[in-house]
Amino acid sequence: MVIYALLGLGVLKARRASKVSADDPPAVFRRLERVLSRLYPEARSDTLREMLDRARESIPQFDWAAVMGELDQYEAYKYGGKTMPSSALETLKLASILRERKP
Repeated sequence: MVIYALLGLGVLKARRASKVSADDPPAVFRRLERVLSRLYPEARSDTLREMLDRARESIPQFDWAAVMGELDQYEAYKYGGKTMPSSALETLKLASILRERKP
């Protein structure tokens, strides 16, 4: 009985820890990379932009301009020393949609 309770607590803790907030763009883009790598295992050596191009074909009705704008801001922060973007909401939505898809 105790073992099952500890196992249940471990699962709940892992689920809570896996929640990503749009207010944490680095975590959002890490999640997006993991999801895209799972969906497109042959493209793991591709850049994030190249993997997003693959995903764009499967979800044409999504707001890709917003995602690419958030990616531009994040890359400017990551590689150019600009300030961190305040949110990556559209990217988080995309990662959630893609996460539900089967590879």
